[in-house]
Amino acid sequence: MSYRDSIAWNAMLTSYTQLGFHQETISLFHHMRISDIGPDHFTLTATLSAWAGSCNLRCGTKVPALVTVLGYQSYLPVNNSLIDMYGKCLNPSSARRVFEEMKLRNEITWCSFLFAQTNSGQLDVARDLFSVMPRRVEIAWNIMIVGYARHGEVESFLDLLNEMIESLCQPDQWTFSALMNACAEALEFWHGCMVHALIIKSGWSSAAEASMAMQ
Repeated sequence: MSYRDSIAWNAMLTSYTQLGFHQETISLFHHMRISDIGPDHFTLTATLSAWAGSCNLRCGTKVPALVTVLGYQSYLPVNNSLIDMYGKCLNPSSARRVFEEMKLRNEITWCSFLFAQTNSGQLDVARDLFSVMPRRVEIAWNIMIVGYARHGEVESFLDLLNEMIESLCQPDQWTFSALMNACAEALEFWHGCMVHALIIKSGWSSAAEASMAMQ
């Protein structure tokens, strides 16, 4: 292209990120920075997603300053991307700082911050956060259940599963996949039998994710 405007740069950055080409996204971002085209909020969200995917916190820490310089510190998608990056890079304290400074939050904000806690193993903190969420969407339940499952908290995730069902928010294949994977590593065989029965009762026994976990 003879002239690359911000739309062209952002299209490439977003495409690379969505395809999982994180290093290519980061490299392209650096090339954009030395060009005559300045980054905007679309640039920042795509690049932050790439840093999150590559767990490259060392380079990602340079972005908050750039966010402030460019005036996007109050922009919701950018802040959500920052929380997501910190969560995937196991830096819940920085995720908390962004979360607490935000004047506007949505369900993505809450779920990203919740993930930041569970991913770093701060399950008690995550549970407290989960209890005060304005709305416990399905993905929030799954984040908590997967968090408990990954850290071997079998009784906790089974209790939360019962609470989820009682709240009329039904588990999906991702919930059951996490549960079966955790039960496969647990010592109590009846845990797996109970979840298996629930999967069949719920009609998810044919789901690929659940079926693979049960093998």
